[in-house]
Amino acid sequence: MKRLIPILAAVSALIFIIVVSRPRAEKSLYDLGAFGRIPVLHNGRVKPIETVARTTLHRISSNQSTAVNKKPMSATRWLLDTITRPEIADDYPVIRIDHPELKTLIGTQDDEEKYFSIHTVTKGGEKLQHQYERARSVESSRRSQYQNLVMTLSQKILTYRSLSELTAFVPVYSKVEAERIGEAGPKAMSMEAQQNDEAVRSFFTILRAYHDQKPSEFNAAVAAHLAQVEKQSPQLASLAALESYFRLAQPFLYTIVLYVVVFLLAAFSWLFPANNADGQHQARNSKGDALRRAAMAVLGVAFLAHTGAMGLRVYLHGHPPITNLYASSLFVGFGAVLLAIVLEWIYRNGVGSATAGLVGMVTLIIAHNLSDGDDLEAVIAVLDTNLWLSTHVVVVSLGYASSFLAGALGIVYLIGGVFTSALTKENSKSLSRMIYGIVCFAMLASFVGTVLGGIWADQSWGRFWGWDPKENGALLVVLMNALILHARWGGMVRQRGIAALAVIGNIVTAWSWFGVNMLGVGLHSYGFMERALPWLVTFVVSQLVIASLGLLPLRYWRSTIASVTSEAHPAKPSRSVIASPV
Repeated sequence: MKRLIPILAAVSALIFIIVVSRPRAEKSLYDLGAFGRIPVLHNGRVKPIETVARTTLHRISSNQSTAVNKKPMSATRWLLDTITRPEIADDYPVIRIDHPELKTLIGTQDDEEKYFSIHTVTKGGEKLQHQYERARSVESSRRSQYQNLVMTLSQKILTYRSLSELTAFVPVYSKVEAERIGEAGPKAMSMEAQQNDEAVRSFFTILRAYHDQKPSEFNAAVAAHLAQVEKQSPQLASLAALESYFRLAQPFLYTIVLYVVVFLLAAFSWLFPANNADGQHQARNSKGDALRRAAMAVLGVAFLAHTGAMGLRVYLHGHPPITNLYASSLFVGFGAVLLAIVLEWIYRNGVGSATAGLVGMVTLIIAHNLSDGDDLEAVIAVLDTNLWLSTHVVVVSLGYASSFLAGALGIVYLIGGVFTSALTKENSKSLSRMIYGIVCFAMLASFVGTVLGGIWADQSWGRFWGWDPKENGALLVVLMNALILHARWGGMVRQRGIAALAVIGNIVTAWSWFGVNMLGVGLHSYGFMERALPWLVTFVVSQLVIASLGLLPLRYWRSTIASVTSEAHPAKPSRSVIASPV
């Protein structure tokens, strides 16, 4: 039976990912799934209307679906109601407001409520308009938090109005048609301006059928519209259908679930230590070994799902895998999980699977929260120039991925050693070797990636190095990995020390990856962001706390590795203060 556990785990994971990946359009008399496949021109890119509905709703409510009177409502139905039945849709609570002062500004005192209708938000129009004008008159870098929130709320109202006023997108039958509208300028980006266009007239037929509550006419009009798209541009019809499926399936979201399962299976496997006489490996077919192999099996399915979703995203986007912070988070998770699988394949002790589950889960959650709209948006010119940039961002992201993996292994070492008795002699040695090997890879990848970035900068900006904050961040990752390696080679740190330094490396890498983007200065403006600062500070504090565990004397550790450490590395009394406790 224990031999079947990994097979059953893999089959269960496979069935789970197949079931949840099926398109799940809202059940209705109206064929909303087909409606979501209609291609439209929106924000400079041709995309299915499913994407427009989801990204627009996400921008104003932070969710890709909503609920009205406690009943779930899909983004496409919300979009249709907003366009065709504003007298009803304007009372849907879809605009998210958290700040108490903003709630006071719109005239509500409900501290618990977070979602408000456009009707409620614009009720006190003069007050809001006054605050908006005051905030707009202030330079963006000098605005207070309240003024930034007012500007964000105003942008949400404009986004909502652009839908109801039919200026957000224009339906098209082909990319040639989309290029013609795009070249005509912003004034052409409205259905009123394109009302004589065949695709727009067909789309109006669909809207009228929905407004008149005639499902059969609606479905027939949608089918006729899609047939025209298929006739005039089969490739566009295919891409729109595929992207619509990608949005409905949400593969990255469900891959998080599998990574959580991997972490739990690997962690539970450590509750059944069944070592051989020499203490090197778990006994074959023990409970712990069965759980470890089950974790590896589920990890294989999760990694295939992660890879497949990334591959589909690259195909739809038509660009290399990393074009913004959201995509970099997906890739960093991919790279870290791949390296962790290699570690698990070599050492077969569950550590690789546990760290793969942990890093994969965290990076996909970060990506989910970084997505604030269309993550397949058109790439700005500076990111779409030459091969050097593509190779630079991929390689330097591998450096980030391996640095985080080394840090995750360091966390496993320190927490496992201080709070559990699982850090045995062999586990301690294996973890130390894993961290060392991954740091070597991180050093190579971050160094080569930084040099490739300099070559691209020389071709694009006319200089190899400009002390830009992002460039300095990449250099800091190289220097941190070099510090860890030199500390180990020079005998200043041993097993505990390299684990603690690897955790400190998490801080350096996180600041280089996200921190410099919050400065708002430099040439990497395409990566600027503000809202992650509290989370980044929390992460830094947590890593400092975990790294400080390495300073605890070994007599306070539950795992008894003191004798092992001293045997493996005889003490050197002449070393520095840093060397003596580790």
